[in-house]
Amino acid sequence: MHLPLQITFRHMDPSPALEERIHQLAERLDHYAQEIMSCRV
Repeated sequence: MHLPLQITFRHMDPSPALEERIHQLAERLDHYAQEIMSCRV
């Protein structure tokens, strides 16, 4: 399953590297807790 993410940048410019890191960490969450429906960062 792919965890749907909603990433919002406030008071800073969007960063592709930071988005990639968020996706990596969310995949780890998805691996250990498949019941998670979505993730907002």
